[in-house]
Amino acid sequence: MLRKAFIGAALAFLCLLPVSSDDVRIITLEEAIRSAAEHNLDIEYAKTELSSTLRIQDNVMSTFMPEISLRASVSPAVNFPTSSGTAISYDGLTVSAGADVSFPFTGGMLNDGRDRSIAREEASLGFRSAYLSVEEDVVDAYWDLAGAAAERDSAEAAFNLADEQYKSAQAGYESGRISELSLRQTEYSLSTAALTLSEAEDSLLIAQEELKALTGLEGDFSAMPLPEPVFLSLPSEDDLFAKYSEGTIDIQAARNSLEKAISAKETSVLNTYVPSLTASIGYSYSGKANGSWDYSHSTNRLSGSISLRVPISQMLPGGSGDSAIKLDEDTIRLETIALSQANKTLLQDIRLSVIEISHQQKTINDALRSEELARRTYQLSQEGYDAGIVSALDLANARTELLRSQMTTISCKVDHLKECYALSYLLNTDLSALQAAYSI
Repeated sequence: MLRKAFIGAALAFLCLLPVSSDDVRIITLEEAIRSAAEHNLDIEYAKTELSSTLRIQDNVMSTFMPEISLRASVSPAVNFPTSSGTAISYDGLTVSAGADVSFPFTGGMLNDGRDRSIAREEASLGFRSAYLSVEEDVVDAYWDLAGAAAERDSAEAAFNLADEQYKSAQAGYESGRISELSLRQTEYSLSTAALTLSEAEDSLLIAQEELKALTGLEGDFSAMPLPEPVFLSLPSEDDLFAKYSEGTIDIQAARNSLEKAISAKETSVLNTYVPSLTASIGYSYSGKANGSWDYSHSTNRLSGSISLRVPISQMLPGGSGDSAIKLDEDTIRLETIALSQANKTLLQDIRLSVIEISHQQKTINDALRSEELARRTYQLSQEGYDAGIVSALDLANARTELLRSQMTTISCKVDHLKECYALSYLLNTDLSALQAAYSI
């Protein structure tokens, strides 16, 4: 009775779990990526950061706009007594106003355009890196969901087979054709299949929630079916590096950082050795009202000046300019090393990815052969069970091995697909282009 109660509870629980249905909307990978672009907070942060940087760098007037100032003053005057009998008297009011315009120039301004271009490129690369990082996470989560759905379907098929076997065994036991031992074995097999299906449903829900967190998608949905693997015959890592390295985000970012360091040194040299120049023009007005408030003595004055500053102390060894140039040279050496390291890291990552893809393709072939053997073993076991020469336990074990081999194949396919995507992102190219170039 306890066993029957357990089976009934398991069946009731499975009825409450979500199952595949034609009513469940199917989300394509492109839709998931678009949703992430609209709702993912990491991408939103990167967008805002890029917009802020571009706004600053596009504001060229911040460097070349002249300095404009206005001034005004009011000065009342009072005569104090200097001897007895002299009263305090009001001596009038002096008013002055003016405007000044100054045009400063420094050597570093000659390099302003290049500096801004490098800064814009740096911001753009930063955004692309952040976007592609999120996109790659979405791709992984999407195919994890597709793999979880395929595993759920396999577990559901295994559960249905176990349920049919249990019902058949129950009818056979009631008619006296099989023993109670065989009935209990099929009952145990059904409970195990129910547990496996429940775990597969949980994994599917978890995979769906992970994709929701990345994309902002809501409601119930499913991914496209897991595609059949496209095997790749990849060239050596050196050939892939030579073809794709200059277009990768990491190498572009490293080269831009080196350009930034070189430009910073040039700016320091210009600021140190090019004299600074300031041209100014000013207008002044002044007037005075006497003690009787009669306004008089107004004057207007227009003036201009040009000043040249040669920073001799900055040029001397140990001076601030000389020290800044040496620090910039150190930065250039560091960025050169960083670029070299980025090239080595990219080459190593390509090598590992090529090895991993080759290994996964062999693993898929091995898994497919194992699955075919497990399927044939189950068919023979089913025939033997129907003929009464194979026990219910042996049939259940054969079914379990078939399910295990199916899930192994699914897992291998998902891993292979994700690694192919990882290589395409590493090379900054589309997976479709990679498959078109190197598919077997």
